Amino acid sequence: MRVVGFTIVRNAVRYDYPVVESIRSALPLVDEFLVAVGQCDDGTRELIESIGSCKLRIIDTVWDDNQRRGGTVLAQQTNIAMDHCEGDWLVYLQADEVLHENDQDSIAKSMKRNLGRPRIQGLSFRYHHFVADYGIRDPLPYRKQIRIIRPGV
Repeated sequence: MRVVGFTIVRNAVRYDYPVVESIRSALPLVDEFLVAVGQCDDGTRELIESIGSCKLRIIDTVWDDNQRRGGTVLAQQTNIAMDHCEGDWLVYLQADEVLHENDQDSIAKSMKRNLGRPRIQGLSFRYHHFVADYGIRDPLPYRKQIRIIRPGV
């Protein structure tokens, strides 16, 4: 079973995104982790390179700022990154999301258990949203998100 993780990021240093922690939280689960880095002038690419994992692959992308409204550019960049991934499962994390280390075994088992079940096209996760610190949870209306998918779905 080949598992590839991916994310998109731009100006993570300027906006203080925990992208290093995000990527590191997925590395034990994946064979490769692709990062689509948009053009930056704040050292984001160097920050990603500093992770120093042989699993890491960086592609450089250009964000169309005219597509910022409604998150269109985020969807476009996510699709660019996903199109560069080849595996049985793809693990998608946004630059401000992390996987809890205590969940890694159950996530890996779930991917293995469902590998031969093509009707299972994705795996969803319970979500915890925090605001300002870990003591304040955001009462967003959704509590689950699909973060593992089959490629080509």
